[in-house]
Amino acid sequence: MKKVLLAVIVILIISSCFFIFSRGSNTKRIKSQTTSIMLSSQDQWQGGTVINNIDTTSAPGSMKIDNKALVQGREIDISGATATSTGPLGGDIQSAVGATPCVCTWNWATNENGELIQEPASWTVDIGRVVDGVIHLVQFDTGLLGDIAWQISINGTDWTNLTTFLNGGSTCGYGFDDTTIFSEQTFRYFRILINVNREGYGISGFKVYEPSLATATHISAPMQITDPNLYQWQTFTPTYTKPANTDVKFRFRTSTDATNWTDWSNYQTPASGSSLDLTSIVTSKTGPPGSETFYKYLQVETTLSNTDGTSTPTVDSYTIGYHTNRKPNKPIAQTAVIRQ
Repeated sequence: MKKVLLAVIVILIISSCFFIFSRGSNTKRIKSQTTSIMLSSQDQWQGGTVINNIDTTSAPGSMKIDNKALVQGREIDISGATATSTGPLGGDIQSAVGATPCVCTWNWATNENGELIQEPASWTVDIGRVVDGVIHLVQFDTGLLGDIAWQISINGTDWTNLTTFLNGGSTCGYGFDDTTIFSEQTFRYFRILINVNREGYGISGFKVYEPSLATATHISAPMQITDPNLYQWQTFTPTYTKPANTDVKFRFRTSTDATNWTDWSNYQTPASGSSLDLTSIVTSKTGPPGSETFYKYLQVETTLSNTDGTSTPTVDSYTIGYHTNRKPNKPIAQTAVIRQ
């Protein structure tokens, strides 16, 4: 009888311990925790990568454009553009699209024998898409022409004058040379319209460039924005000042190991002090529930620019918000064996 009573007491004690153990260590819930990482110091900015032209020293704790002078933008590929003409215009007009300057060798030309044009004439180039760019007119001979309209259009019907050139000379490149660049425009079609009773006009070609800008680009270091317990990247909140003629934009990418990265996101332009929702912009995790792979490293690329050659925006900080609400491990069942 004593042995039975003792066995019952032992079983009750072990059962109580198992209950406490299973309740205490294996079923504890991890609460959702929202936290953030801020970059705002000179050391942090300098810990990242300066792609080009970033000033982190004149105002420690901020990023600005270093050299503010304008740089001609990248040439836009217009090799697929088509050129057409109306009126008595000769020459290989298609070969002038994106042509390399060649002094006094004309791809487009009016009547080579100098006869007066008896009807209006034009050259029109269809870029094939709407572009935001700068037209660079390459090596012109205006001859004895006058009243030439340089025009652009988005739809090919409504035209806007860039300029009208009156009178000319008889020397190659007299009116326009290979440094003529018009200011930034949005267009698809470019047209040269010539009035009647003119003669002696030639052009070797033209090119289109992206707008002239002063730019500066910075990328945060691979290990600056990370948390081993990351569950989801949530918000991005920048603080900056943006004077007239300047711009600030950001883009993002994530990684599981700080080496292999996702593609950069599209550029984003959140207002200073406003939170940008990152949940649909960057990858935080992949895989089925319970077996997720977490992208716990995030990089931010910051690009500053101006269009006047003198101004600069100033980035003071940005803050990345995220949470670590990972599900707890599944409780492991325990078994007690009683031996007599």
